[in-house]
Amino acid sequence: MLTRITMPDNVSNSYAIMRIDKLTSWSQVNAADKEHHRTLEKPQVNVDHERSSKNEDWSPEAMKGKSYADRIKGRIGDQTIRKNAVLGLEVLMTYSPEMEGKVSKTDWMMSNLKWLVAEFGNDNVVSVVEHRDETTTHLQAVVVPLDKKGKLSADRVLGKRADMRNRQTRYAEAMAPHDLTRGITDSDAKWIPLKELRKEDVRQAAKTRDALKLLTEEIPLPEFTPQYVGESDREYQARQKKQIDDAMAIYRKNIKDASDTLLKLAQGSLRHLAAQKRVKALENQIASKEADLEKTKKELEDARAEIARLTGNGNNGKTVAEDLKTIRILPKPSRGQMEVA
Repeated sequence: MLTRITMPDNVSNSYAIMRIDKLTSWSQVNAADKEHHRTLEKPQVNVDHERSSKNEDWSPEAMKGKSYADRIKGRIGDQTIRKNAVLGLEVLMTYSPEMEGKVSKTDWMMSNLKWLVAEFGNDNVVSVVEHRDETTTHLQAVVVPLDKKGKLSADRVLGKRADMRNRQTRYAEAMAPHDLTRGITDSDAKWIPLKELRKEDVRQAAKTRDALKLLTEEIPLPEFTPQYVGESDREYQARQKKQIDDAMAIYRKNIKDASDTLLKLAQGSLRHLAAQKRVKALENQIASKEADLEKTKKELEDARAEIARLTGNGNNGKTVAEDLKTIRILPKPSRGQMEVA
C-alpha cells in the first residue's frame, strides 16, 4: 500500500525508505492484516508465495494470534472514536532494491524496531512483520496513533509537514550504520500508493501483451463465398477484392492501435528516465554546492588564522598596535642640520 522507488544505475542507490499510510476504516485494518500475513483470498501478484514461509512476525508476544482490529481496539480502550478518526498507521521500512544482499538483515531489522519504539512508543506498536517474499526485504508495522495523553489522534502524532520531514531525517540517521542515506529533502517527487503502482503495472502489462498479440497475428483471411448465379466474373472478383480490402483495413487498424500503445508505453518509460536524469542533475548540483561550501570553510579558516597572527598569535604575543608603539619615529631635521649634512 506504499511507495516503490526506482533510481537509475548511475545514481547512488543506498536510500533508507520509510513511508506512513493511514488506516481510516476497519475494512482497511482487516485488509492490512490479511496482506501482511498473506491470507488474502486472491494471490498477490507481487509476492513469491513459495518464499512466504520465510517471513517473520516480530510483533509483541502478547499481540500474536490476535487480529489487527482487536489489537487496535485493545489500545484505544473505551474512548469514543470519531467517525473520521485514523485507527492505525501502516509504516513501511525498506531500502533501495540495489542494497538487497548488502545489508545485514538482522542488524537492520533491530535498528528498525528500536526506531519504531523510540518514535511511537513501545505499547503503540501492535504489529511488525518482515517480508522476505518480495523483490526487496521490508518491514510493515501497524502503530496505534495515541498521543502523550493516550488520546487517539493521528494529527498530533504525525504533526505538520516540518515534523514529518524531521521524522524522515531521524529515520535516516537510525539507518546510517547500515550505509543507508536520506533522500532529497523537499523533493518535487510525489508519493503514489504502491497499490496504485501495482494496478498501473498490471494495466500496462495487459496493454503490452495485447499489443504484441496484435502485432504477431496472421492476416485474417475472409471467408470467400462462391460465385452467385447470374454474377459476372468481374462482379465476383470485385466482391472478393472488397472482402480482402475490408480484412486488410481491420488488420492495419489493429497494427496501428498496437503500435500506438507500445509507443505510449515507451514514451512513459522515457519520461520516467527523464525524471531520473533530473534527480541525477539535482544531486550533482548538491554535490557542487557542498564542494563550494567546503572551499569557503577552508578560506574562512585561513582568514581566521591570518587575523589571529596579526592580532597577537604568532607575533611574540604582541598585537599590531603594540608593535607600532615600539617603532621609534625620528624627528624631522632642521634646515641647518640638513645643510651641515
